[in-house]
Order: sequence, then structure tokens, then C-alpha cells
Amino acid sequence: MLKQQEKKTALYCRLSQEDKFGNNGGDSSSIQTQKVMLSKFAEENGLRNCEFYVDDGASGTTFEREDFQRMISDIEDGKVGCVITKDLSRLGRNYLEAGRYREMFTECGVRYIAMADGYDSTTDDGGDIATPIKEIIHEFYARDCSRKVKASYRTKAQNGGVVTGIPPYGYSRVAGEKNKLEVNPETAPTVQRMFQMALAGKSPHQIAKALMDDKTLTPKAYLDGTDKGNGETYNFTVKYPYKWGHTTVQAILTNPIYTGKIVCMKLANKSFKNKKKIARPQEDWIVTENAHEALVSQQDFDTIQERVKVKHRPPSEDNTPNKNVFRGMVFCNDCNRRLSYSGKRHLNGIFRCYGNIRYGNVECSSHYIRLENLLSLVLRDIQRHAGLAAESSAKYVKQLLRISESERQGEMATSKKEADKAHKRLTEIDTLIQKLYEDMTFGVITRERFMSMSANLEAEQAALKIRYDELTEYLESSVENARNAELFAELVRQYTDITELDSELVHTLIEKIVVHETEVVNGEKVKRVDIFYRFIGNIGGEVEIVQAA
Repeated sequence: MLKQQEKKTALYCRLSQEDKFGNNGGDSSSIQTQKVMLSKFAEENGLRNCEFYVDDGASGTTFEREDFQRMISDIEDGKVGCVITKDLSRLGRNYLEAGRYREMFTECGVRYIAMADGYDSTTDDGGDIATPIKEIIHEFYARDCSRKVKASYRTKAQNGGVVTGIPPYGYSRVAGEKNKLEVNPETAPTVQRMFQMALAGKSPHQIAKALMDDKTLTPKAYLDGTDKGNGETYNFTVKYPYKWGHTTVQAILTNPIYTGKIVCMKLANKSFKNKKKIARPQEDWIVTENAHEALVSQQDFDTIQERVKVKHRPPSEDNTPNKNVFRGMVFCNDCNRRLSYSGKRHLNGIFRCYGNIRYGNVECSSHYIRLENLLSLVLRDIQRHAGLAAESSAKYVKQLLRISESERQGEMATSKKEADKAHKRLTEIDTLIQKLYEDMTFGVITRERFMSMSANLEAEQAALKIRYDELTEYLESSVENARNAELFAELVRQYTDITELDSELVHTLIEKIVVHETEVVNGEKVKRVDIFYRFIGNIGGEVEIVQAA
């Protein structure tokens, strides 16, 4: 019978996801089983004043566990006389750290017992090589389980995506399908409104303020008290249920899940020991297209991504006579940087290339243009398109398509010819491989010869298939162009009576504006400006501004 101690006997239990995975869902390492085993052992060996320290769902590769650290704190305060675990792996699966903590127990006069491994620090003289070997084995076990869990997660991601945690705002889980999402009729309209406001040029700050003014519940406030889907309810303490933050709005506007896709494997643990998250390269992401109903089109989503990157001044600074309605939309033709706007020191406001402002002419020229000139030319161009669309929508769409197709007519013909040739060759390769297989079967060629020749043909086939898919996609884009032309005609015809521009109108119709450097043409200073409209892009018709002397 072991001597009873006056200090506490710490009965430490731990169960991690790795243990659940490695145990195939069994019960031998469950927290309840560990408690029963440790209590019985303590009672049989006269160890009293027992207290449980439990970390459920905590990995053994890290020692930053809540109850483990509470136990360590009690040990440092001299409150614990003995620590008991089911086995050495319950203490941890990092053999270096586990060894360090065992030494700490000894230095603090704390006895450590690992029941199943037959380890007792009072009888260990440091010469038993089995203990560190067991700890190394436990660490390799954790590494192997981590690898298997990652492989399992990757397989699930490749087979349709994985939805973890709380469903994104605007969606809810399909009943009985934890990895399937469906539109939430209560919150989806709010998400769609946010995207429409962003498309109209509103900043995340402005969108957040509008939602607060309308007393729209924040995502967390909406979830409070709702069913998790497993019989439990969410329980959040939300002091200000309508207090939307701009970061929450921006997180929604930049989440590709609202385009109908699920993106997995964006983050990874630094190692199986270090759970710190690091970003994966984008080429390693696993993307499942059309996984659920989209709340925003891919085209609108891509447009918004550029706009949310632009810093917006508070509204009070925008209420000036020379308000910039083109914020974040004007670019330099030569260096592709945004043009910087200044309206404080200049009566009418001016745009200049940021590269020129920052680095001078060695980096880029100024690409200077006045706000009043840009407003005038963009207004005239929108009025022209709106008038044509209102006069005859069908005729206008044909004109847009004619302009677009004439620019790439030669390229389309070449691509069609190359696609036909690729398709013919792909069919030939299938026939050749079949013929080679028959020749091998009847002994005309050896198996080695078949493997060599078929490998070469399959390599050619794979490369050709990729190219054929690219060509087909390019050729099919003409159908998409027709639909885009119809959408733009329908959109722009609403603005036949406009007499001035505002931010919402500009951001609704235009993706970006590209300013060229001033040129001298026939003795006059001329500046080219390309307007890229939504759906149709830059349809030719480069606009010229004659600069005042």
C-alpha cells in the first residue's frame, strides 16, 4: 500500500481528436473510462484528496492546454503531491516536452505515475531506456494520426467540399447534410443587399452604417438562441445586436462562398506539433464549383474585390463641391497603378499617377487629368450608350457584338481551326492506343514496347486535351458575350435622362477607367481615356480630351 499524501492527487485525463481517430471511435480511451481507471487506482493505492484535471479534445502535441496549465500552476504553488495519468501519452505526445515536464515534477517533489506503462517516478533512477522510447513512439503515433486526418480531410474536400463550424451568414445547413448549404431566406436578402451596395460604390463603413440604421441583426445576434442542428442552441452574449463592424462587412464581401463555391485547404498547421495556422499557396487550395446556390455572380464578386481594397475617407470629407465619384476606379495606362486624387489644393480636383507622385518621372509620368474633364467625358459617353440602347436595344446589342467580334474575328477563326485539329488528333490517339494493345495481346509487340509507346501517346493526349479545353472555352465565350451585351443594354438604357454623375451610378455601370499620357496629334495636345464598362469592357471608341494650353 502506497503512503497516503496530504497534498492533492492530480488525476489528469486527456482525449484528442487524434486519439478518437486512431481508436476508430472506440471507448477505451474515453474521458469517462480514464476517470474510472484513475479513481480506482488512487483508491487501491491509498492516494487521497483527488482532483480531476480534464482536457477533452486537446492535442497531445501541444502543452498549452487549459486544465494541464491549471495543474502546472497548482504544482508550482505546492498544492499537488502526485500526478497520475492512464499512460505516458496522456501527458503528451511531444517526447522532448514530456520529458521536460517529468523532470519538473521531480524538481518540485511531485510523484508521477503512468498506470498502463508501469512508470512510477519514485522507482525511476533515470536508467530505464523504455520510457523515452515509449514517448518517441507516442510522438510518431501523433504524427501518423495527423497525416491520416489531413488525408481524410483532403479527400472529403476533393469530393465536394467541407463546411466546418457555423454556416456562413446568408446560408444554413441542409437538414441531415452537414456539408451542404442552402439559402437562408431570412438572411440571404441582407447579404445580396450588401453586395449591391458595394457594387454601387459604397464602402464597408457605409454599408455597416446603413445596416445599423435599419436595425439589421448582426450575424452573431441573429444566431443567438437558434438551433445548431444537433438539438443544442447557440448561446451568445450580444450587448449591441445591431452594431455592424466594417470588418464583418468586408469579410462577407470577400468570401468566395457567396459565389456558390466552397474553398478548402486555404490554411495549414505549421506542423503537427505547432497548431499555428499559415496560409497555403493558392494553387494548393481545393475549390468545389457550384456547391450551392450563389448569392452573387462571379463577375460582380470579382468587381467588388478591387473596390473593397480602396481606402475610403469618412463621408464628411466627401461632401465637397469637387467630390470624387471615381474613387478607386481610375488607373494609369503605363504602370497600372491607381491615379491619386487631390481635391483640397485644386479648385476642381485633379488625378495624378501615384508612381509619379512617389518616385518622380523615373518611375512614371504624371498622367494628369482634371476631375471636371473626366466627369464631362464619362457623362457624354454614358449618355451616348444610353441613347443608343433606348432607341433600339436589339440593334445596339448587335453593334456591341460586332465591335467585339471584329476585334477578335481573325483570332476566333484560328482558334476554331486549331480546336478542330486537336479534336481529330485526340480521336486518332485513342485509336492508336487501342491498336497497340491489340498488337501486344497477339504478340506483335512486347509488353515493354507497348508500355513505352502508349506512355508517349498518353502524354501527348493529356497536353492536347488541356489545350483543346482552353480553345473550346474561348470559342464558347462568344455566347457569353451576347448575354453580357444584353445585360449592359438593359442596364444602361435606364440612364437616358441623366445630367450629372454620382458615385452610385458610376460604380453601377463602370469597372475601371484607364488614362493615357498626353500626346501631341496634329499640333494639339490630346489625352486618351479608355472606359471599361461592366459586362462588355472597353468596346473601342477611345475618348479624346483636348487639353487646354
